[in-house]
Amino acid sequence: MVAMDYIDGGSLAARLDENPNGLPLDEALWIGECLCNGVKLAHDYGIAHFDLKPTNVLFCETRGLEVGRS
Repeated sequence: MVAMDYIDGGSLAARLDENPNGLPLDEALWIGECLCNGVKLAHDYGIAHFDLKPTNVLFCETRGLEVGRS
């Protein structure tokens, strides 16, 4: 059995479906940067994902933060 935290912000696939003309540039760049950082961190620990696709990219709701700002 595999358990993971509840992720309440939907998937990248859903966001792409909701935006057929593409995501706003700042949001797309922020997502890309986060994905690259996550893959690099996993790689540094010797972990490979092997199934990185929009349905497997999940977001959590973070109140009080704007896209691209932490």
